Amino acid sequence: MGGSSLFLYLVLKLRSGSNKFGGSIPSEIGSCVSLHHLELGNNMFSDDIPSELGSLSDLEYLDLQKNDLMGSIPTSFQNLRVLDYLYLSDNAMMGDLDPGLCGRTLAAPWKALEADCVDSLLTCSCCTLCCRNGKGCCVPGTKVCNDLF
Repeated sequence: MGGSSLFLYLVLKLRSGSNKFGGSIPSEIGSCVSLHHLELGNNMFSDDIPSELGSLSDLEYLDLQKNDLMGSIPTSFQNLRVLDYLYLSDNAMMGDLDPGLCGRTLAAPWKALEADCVDSLLTCSCCTLCCRNGKGCCVPGTKVCNDLF
């Protein structure tokens, strides 16, 4: 294993939030197979989420909120079996988080799954917080959420 490959293998936590990074999220992050915690929120990443992130089988925490991400959630995310915290709000994503991410809730409920699922092109029946593109978040199905939006 080469030096750079060994480095990627040993990374457990990567915190790169609020750095004004732009462009696409590097697909090479998917090579960090030991990664448990990945924070890329509050940057200017755009384009689709790379499907390679779905190979991070030890990932427990993923923050992608407050970027300019678009497209749908990669189907490879259904492989993230130990992921407990997923933050996707304040992006321009679309599609259906069901059944790939929501189908797993019976075996291992989400501790936090936050997405723009109010008045958007993204649907999520298992989100713990539904947001409205930077205009607030609420617990789905509650009176406060219904009144707020």
